[in-house]
Amino acid sequence: MRAFSAQDAYQINGLLMDMSERLVNTLNDRSRRDLVGYAEEEVRLASDKAKEASIALLNYRSTRSVFEPDRQAALQLQSVAKIQEELISTEAELAQLKSLSPENPQVAALTSRAETLRDAIASEASKVTSARDSLSARAPDFERLALESEFADKQLGVALSSLESARAEARQKQLYLERLVQPGLPDKAMEPRRLRSMLTAFFIALISWGVLSLVIASIKEHAE
Repeated sequence: MRAFSAQDAYQINGLLMDMSERLVNTLNDRSRRDLVGYAEEEVRLASDKAKEASIALLNYRSTRSVFEPDRQAALQLQSVAKIQEELISTEAELAQLKSLSPENPQVAALTSRAETLRDAIASEASKVTSARDSLSARAPDFERLALESEFADKQLGVALSSLESARAEARQKQLYLERLVQPGLPDKAMEPRRLRSMLTAFFIALISWGVLSLVIASIKEHAE
Protein backbone atom coordinates (compact mmCIF):
# COMPACT_ATOMS: atom_id res chain seq x y z
CA MET A 1 0.00 0.00 0.00
CA ARG A 2 1.44 3.37 -1.01
CA ALA A 3 0.10 6.42 0.78
CA PHE A 4 1.16 9.88 1.91
CA SER A 5 1.93 8.68 5.44
CA ALA A 6 2.56 5.45 7.32
CA GLN A 7 -0.67 5.89 9.30
CA ASP A 8 -2.68 6.33 6.09
CA ALA A 9 -1.21 3.14 4.60
CA TYR A 10 -1.98 1.22 7.80
CA GLN A 11 -5.57 2.44 7.93
CA ILE A 12 -6.17 1.74 4.24
CA ASN A 13 -4.84 -1.81 4.65
CA GLY A 14 -7.17 -2.40 7.59
CA LEU A 15 -10.08 -0.93 5.64
CA LEU A 16 -9.37 -3.23 2.68
CA MET A 17 -9.35 -6.24 5.00
CA ASP A 18 -12.69 -5.21 6.50
CA MET A 19 -14.15 -4.70 3.02
CA SER A 20 -12.93 -8.14 1.99
CA GLU A 21 -14.60 -9.72 5.02
CA ARG A 22 -17.84 -7.92 4.25
CA LEU A 23 -17.65 -9.12 0.64
CA VAL A 24 -17.19 -12.73 1.75
CA ASN A 25 -20.10 -12.39 4.19
CA THR A 26 -22.24 -10.90 1.43
CA LEU A 27 -21.41 -13.81 -0.88
CA ASN A 28 -22.28 -16.25 1.92
CA ASP A 29 -25.60 -14.53 2.57
CA ARG A 30 -26.49 -14.46 -1.11
CA SER A 31 -25.59 -18.12 -1.58
CA ARG A 32 -27.61 -19.08 1.50
CA ARG A 33 -30.63 -17.03 0.38
CA ASP A 34 -30.53 -18.51 -3.12
CA LEU A 35 -30.17 -22.06 -1.83
CA VAL A 36 -32.63 -21.88 1.07
CA GLY A 37 -35.07 -19.40 -0.47
CA TYR A 38 -36.32 -21.83 -3.13
CA ALA A 39 -36.80 -24.57 -0.53
CA GLU A 40 -38.71 -22.18 1.75
CA GLU A 41 -40.98 -21.20 -1.14
CA GLU A 42 -41.69 -24.88 -1.83
CA VAL A 43 -42.55 -25.38 1.86
CA ARG A 44 -44.91 -22.40 1.76
CA LEU A 45 -46.70 -23.70 -1.34
CA ALA A 46 -46.92 -27.23 0.07
CA SER A 47 -48.21 -25.88 3.39
CA ASP A 48 -50.92 -23.88 1.61
CA LYS A 49 -51.99 -26.93 -0.39
CA ALA A 50 -52.08 -29.12 2.72
CA LYS A 51 -54.15 -26.52 4.54
CA GLU A 52 -56.60 -26.16 1.65
CA ALA A 53 -56.99 -29.96 1.34
CA SER A 54 -57.53 -30.34 5.08
CA ILE A 55 -60.18 -27.58 5.13
CA ALA A 56 -61.95 -29.12 2.11
CA LEU A 57 -62.07 -32.51 3.84
CA LEU A 58 -63.32 -30.93 7.08
CA ASN A 59 -66.05 -29.01 5.27
CA TYR A 60 -67.18 -32.15 3.45
CA ARG A 61 -67.36 -34.06 6.73
CA SER A 62 -69.38 -31.26 8.33
CA THR A 63 -71.84 -30.76 5.49
CA ARG A 64 -72.31 -34.41 4.45
CA SER A 65 -71.99 -36.06 7.88
CA VAL A 66 -69.33 -38.43 6.60
CA PHE A 67 -66.32 -39.15 8.80
CA GLU A 68 -65.13 -42.67 7.97
CA PRO A 69 -67.43 -44.19 5.31
CA ASP A 70 -66.14 -47.74 5.70
CA ARG A 71 -66.62 -47.83 9.46
CA GLN A 72 -69.92 -45.97 9.27
CA ALA A 73 -71.19 -48.41 6.65
CA ALA A 74 -70.06 -51.35 8.77
CA LEU A 75 -71.89 -50.00 11.81
CA GLN A 76 -74.98 -49.34 9.70
CA LEU A 77 -74.93 -52.86 8.32
CA GLN A 78 -74.54 -54.25 11.81
CA SER A 79 -77.70 -52.38 12.76
CA VAL A 80 -79.45 -53.85 9.69
CA ALA A 81 -78.26 -57.32 10.68
CA LYS A 82 -79.72 -56.92 14.17
CA ILE A 83 -83.07 -55.81 12.73
CA GLN A 84 -82.99 -58.75 10.33
CA GLU A 85 -82.41 -61.11 13.23
CA GLU A 86 -85.39 -59.57 15.00
CA LEU A 87 -87.45 -59.89 11.80
CA ILE A 88 -86.54 -63.57 11.45
CA SER A 89 -87.51 -64.20 15.05
CA THR A 90 -90.81 -62.33 14.56
CA GLU A 91 -91.63 -64.20 11.34
CA ALA A 92 -90.85 -67.53 12.99
CA GLU A 93 -93.09 -66.66 15.91
CA LEU A 94 -95.80 -65.50 13.49
CA ALA A 95 -95.61 -68.70 11.45
CA GLN A 96 -95.81 -70.84 14.57
CA LEU A 97 -98.75 -68.85 15.89
CA LYS A 98 -100.60 -69.13 12.54
CA SER A 99 -100.13 -72.86 12.49
CA LEU A 100 -101.36 -73.32 16.05
CA SER A 101 -104.03 -70.62 16.31
CA PRO A 102 -104.80 -68.71 13.09
CA GLU A 103 -107.46 -66.65 14.78
CA ASN A 104 -105.23 -65.50 17.60
CA PRO A 105 -105.31 -61.67 18.00
CA GLN A 106 -101.52 -61.61 18.22
CA VAL A 107 -101.28 -62.60 14.55
CA ALA A 108 -102.20 -59.10 13.40
CA ALA A 109 -99.77 -57.53 15.87
CA LEU A 110 -96.91 -59.79 14.78
CA THR A 111 -97.74 -59.17 11.11
CA SER A 112 -97.66 -55.42 11.68
CA ARG A 113 -94.39 -55.75 13.59
CA ALA A 114 -92.86 -57.77 10.75
CA GLU A 115 -93.86 -55.10 8.21
CA THR A 116 -92.39 -52.40 10.44
CA LEU A 117 -89.11 -54.34 10.70
CA ARG A 118 -88.99 -54.80 6.91
CA ASP A 119 -89.48 -51.06 6.41
CA ALA A 120 -86.74 -50.35 8.96
CA ILE A 121 -84.36 -52.74 7.18
CA ALA A 122 -85.08 -51.10 3.81
CA SER A 123 -84.59 -47.63 5.31
CA GLU A 124 -81.34 -48.50 7.08
CA ALA A 125 -79.98 -50.39 4.07
CA SER A 126 -80.74 -47.47 1.76
CA LYS A 127 -78.46 -45.29 3.89
CA VAL A 128 -75.61 -47.54 2.84
CA THR A 129 -76.40 -48.74 -0.65
CA SER A 130 -78.83 -46.31 -2.33
CA ALA A 131 -77.67 -44.50 -5.44
CA ARG A 132 -78.23 -41.02 -3.99
CA ASP A 133 -77.06 -39.54 -0.71
CA SER A 134 -75.97 -42.85 0.80
CA LEU A 135 -72.63 -43.69 2.37
CA SER A 136 -71.72 -45.61 -0.78
CA ALA A 137 -72.59 -42.60 -2.96
CA ARG A 138 -70.70 -40.18 -0.73
CA ALA A 139 -67.68 -42.41 -0.22
CA PRO A 140 -65.92 -41.65 -3.57
CA ASP A 141 -65.89 -37.90 -2.94
CA PHE A 142 -64.74 -38.46 0.63
CA GLU A 143 -61.98 -40.84 -0.48
CA ARG A 144 -60.84 -38.35 -3.12
CA LEU A 145 -60.63 -35.51 -0.60
CA ALA A 146 -58.92 -37.76 1.94
CA LEU A 147 -56.40 -38.88 -0.68
CA GLU A 148 -55.71 -35.27 -1.70
CA SER A 149 -55.19 -34.32 1.95
CA GLU A 150 -52.84 -37.26 2.51
CA PHE A 151 -50.88 -36.48 -0.66
CA ALA A 152 -50.61 -32.80 0.31
CA ASP A 153 -49.31 -33.80 3.76
CA LYS A 154 -46.69 -36.04 2.16
CA GLN A 155 -45.65 -33.22 -0.18
CA LEU A 156 -45.30 -30.93 2.82
CA GLY A 157 -43.13 -33.52 4.56
CA VAL A 158 -40.88 -33.82 1.49
CA ALA A 159 -40.64 -30.02 1.22
CA LEU A 160 -39.67 -29.71 4.88
CA SER A 161 -37.04 -32.41 4.45
CA SER A 162 -35.66 -30.60 1.40
CA LEU A 163 -35.55 -27.36 3.37
CA GLU A 164 -33.50 -28.96 6.12
CA SER A 165 -31.15 -30.46 3.51
CA ALA A 166 -30.80 -27.05 1.83
CA ARG A 167 -29.96 -25.39 5.15
CA ALA A 168 -27.37 -28.06 5.93
CA GLU A 169 -25.85 -27.68 2.46
CA ALA A 170 -25.81 -23.89 2.86
CA ARG A 171 -23.90 -24.24 6.12
CA GLN A 172 -21.37 -26.54 4.43
CA LYS A 173 -20.81 -24.08 1.59
CA GLN A 174 -19.75 -21.16 3.82
CA LEU A 175 -16.69 -19.19 2.72
CA TYR A 176 -14.23 -17.89 5.28
CA LEU A 177 -11.53 -15.25 5.03
CA GLU A 178 -8.53 -15.94 7.24
CA ARG A 179 -5.97 -13.24 7.92
CA LEU A 180 -2.56 -14.81 7.48
CA VAL A 181 -0.72 -11.51 7.97
CA GLN A 182 -2.16 -8.54 9.83
CA PRO A 183 -1.59 -5.05 8.43
CA GLY A 184 1.46 -3.47 10.04
CA LEU A 185 2.49 0.12 10.57
CA PRO A 186 5.66 0.89 8.51
CA ASP A 187 8.74 1.81 10.55
CA LYS A 188 9.91 4.35 8.02
CA ALA A 189 8.76 5.77 4.73
CA MET A 190 10.21 4.35 1.52
CA GLU A 191 9.01 7.36 -0.40
CA PRO A 192 9.65 9.93 -1.59
CA ARG A 193 13.18 8.98 -2.82
CA ARG A 194 14.45 12.52 -2.92
CA LEU A 195 18.08 11.89 -3.97
CA ARG A 196 17.11 9.57 -6.78
CA SER A 197 14.47 12.00 -7.96
CA MET A 198 16.97 14.87 -7.92
CA LEU A 199 19.59 12.87 -9.86
CA THR A 200 16.97 11.72 -12.33
CA ALA A 201 15.78 15.29 -12.87
CA PHE A 202 19.42 16.46 -13.24
CA PHE A 203 20.30 13.86 -15.88
CA ILE A 204 17.07 14.46 -17.77
CA ALA A 205 17.75 18.19 -17.74
CA LEU A 206 21.40 17.58 -18.85
CA ILE A 207 20.31 15.36 -21.72
CA SER A 208 17.64 17.85 -22.72
CA TRP A 209 20.19 20.68 -22.64
CA GLY A 210 22.64 18.63 -24.78
CA VAL A 211 19.97 17.80 -27.34
CA LEU A 212 18.79 21.40 -27.42
CA SER A 213 22.37 22.62 -27.88
CA LEU A 214 22.91 20.28 -30.82
CA VAL A 215 19.68 21.43 -32.44
CA ILE A 216 20.64 25.11 -32.04
CA ALA A 217 24.15 24.49 -33.38
CA SER A 218 22.75 22.64 -36.36
CA ILE A 219 20.35 25.48 -37.10
CA LYS A 220 23.18 28.07 -36.96
CA GLU A 221 25.37 25.96 -39.20
CA HIS A 222 22.67 25.71 -41.83
CA ALA A 223 21.98 29.44 -41.52
CA GLU A 224 25.66 30.31 -42.33
